[in-house]
Amino acid sequence: MTEEELLKRAKTRVENKIGFLNHFTTYICVNIILAGVNFIFSPDSLWFYWVAIAWGIGILWHFVNAMVFANWFEDLRQKWIQKEIEKMK
Repeated sequence: MTEEELLKRAKTRVENKIGFLNHFTTYICVNIILAGVNFIFSPDSLWFYWVAIAWGIGILWHFVNAMVFANWFEDLRQKWIQKEIEKMK
């Protein structure tokens, strides 16, 4: 792998991690606001946690893609690209 490819791959990983952190920060802020709205306007009927759970599943998936399996997905992607290049030759 060339220096340029390594730099591009590192940049992609950093962008994915920053994307996850932005997503997570938004998740926390929005859910705090929703909890406040829920407790102020309808404290007898709690509903904000449904949003937190549903969105939390998306956050978990984003975390797994950005932090846990980032190398695996990138390696798989590169293998598929190489296979397609070989088919086209």
